[in-house]
Amino acid sequence: AVLYLDLDHFKKINDSMGHAVGDLLLQKAGTRLLSCVRETDTVARFGGDEFVILLPEILTPENVIVIAKKILHEIAQPFTLNNQEFYITTSIGIGLYPDDGQDVQIILKSADIALYNAKSQGRNIYQFCLPSAAILAQHKVILESELHQALKQQEFALFYQPKINIKTGKIVGVEALIRWQRSDGKTMMPIEFIPLAEENGLIIPIGEGVLHAACMQAQTWLDRGLPPITVAINLSTQQLDKNIISTVKRILNETSLEPKYVELEITESALMQITEKNIALLFNLHDLGVKLSIDDFGTGFSSFAYLRNFKVDSIKIDRSFITGIPYDSNACAITRAIITMAHALNIITIAEGVETKEQLDFLRENDCDQYQGFLFSKPLPEKDIYPLMFNNLQEK
Repeated sequence: AVLYLDLDHFKKINDSMGHAVGDLLLQKAGTRLLSCVRETDTVARFGGDEFVILLPEILTPENVIVIAKKILHEIAQPFTLNNQEFYITTSIGIGLYPDDGQDVQIILKSADIALYNAKSQGRNIYQFCLPSAAILAQHKVILESELHQALKQQEFALFYQPKINIKTGKIVGVEALIRWQRSDGKTMMPIEFIPLAEENGLIIPIGEGVLHAACMQAQTWLDRGLPPITVAINLSTQQLDKNIISTVKRILNETSLEPKYVELEITESALMQITEKNIALLFNLHDLGVKLSIDDFGTGFSSFAYLRNFKVDSIKIDRSFITGIPYDSNACAITRAIITMAHALNIITIAEGVETKEQLDFLRENDCDQYQGFLFSKPLPEKDIYPLMFNNLQEK
């Protein structure tokens, strides 16, 4: 058996009392874990406040439960650190060989998923990996390996969806959307692999590749004589690290694209979770001359206060509201309010997922600035988007 442990709320003690106290707590927790297992077992600190315990020659799951309960009890006892008592608990995820996997990576991933379930159910408990979770863990390990190969073999491609000025009907920009064109001929959508890429850190090189390819394509269109349009690129919060400014500068320099033609999108829910350091990076990006947009607006807290504080150029009204137009009175009221408030702050409004003429008519009547959706065009590869843009932008 493999036990994956996480000390509940350790970060609060580490941040409030300092790393020296945090380190001492980790040492004492490690000593207690050793006292709960047999001499043939292995206890390892896995990183941060995580521990992994290997229990060889386990005959039944009940044997693991005995040890897990002992660990929960021992860790819950007060820790005396610098003459002061501290209380913490632990959550435990359990993976079993061979039921939950045939190799180290998959069993660890199974135990990790079980740990997540333990934490989501209130912490200070143990959870076994469910059979379905074990299958998911195996799938994630395989997919992660394939993602690494896809990055090396350049299997990612960009599709582009136009953004239309509602008043003129002209294309004013495109959103670059990644697709994974696998070697087996299947095409995977972002929702199928981007969460895993964010989990394992591959989103950094993937995101940089998307930014470079999109900027290069935008400059190529300009060189071919197309009128200037913006290219929007989705940005993960993980990309908001100390290297993002130099990365954007370098890519703009390498592609010769002016920053005013680049729009970086970040989802509203992600924006609400970023740190002050991340916010400073967003300000620095805006100071470079690139535009900033909030995607999926209306799905988070929808606070207009942070619209005022962030240097936001546009917001994209989430498709869940647009879908209800014009028959859902609540969707209509919310959309109307978003447009009015955004315009009061000099922020451009873009409607996502417009599929019907009735939706477009409502948006036009309520002064929404732009829209994108299947009513005009689905996302298209470069060979198809170029003639569409050429014809639209040449029309008088």
